[in-house]
Amino acid sequence: MGAARPETTLAPSFDPPSEVREGEVREQRAFMEGASLLMVDSAPSGATVSVNGRTEGTTPLSVTLECVTDAPVTVKLTRRGFSSLEHTLPCRHDTMTQLFGRLRKGKSSAKP
Repeated sequence: MGAARPETTLAPSFDPPSEVREGEVREQRAFMEGASLLMVDSAPSGATVSVNGRTEGTTPLSVTLECVTDAPVTVKLTRRGFSSLEHTLPCRHDTMTQLFGRLRKGKSSAKP
């Protein structure tokens, strides 16, 4: 028997998040057949992620979007001790969307 071949996963290459300023969100997209996937990360990590008003978890987070093409999708990041960030993007099928938000220390909108 021959040696087992390692499984290869093709994933899009995104730019490093270091270029994002405090209080800003960067959005990047790549083709991904058969799904609408949203990947959210933040600095610092551990921010609560809400998508269209529904809490989905904390960063880093991946979630499959169930939405109508071009419908607005609003993503909100909150963390105690930091100002919240909100970003709206159009839903795109067959697309992986990566959001990276750099939270700014300040007034917290997160509940204790």
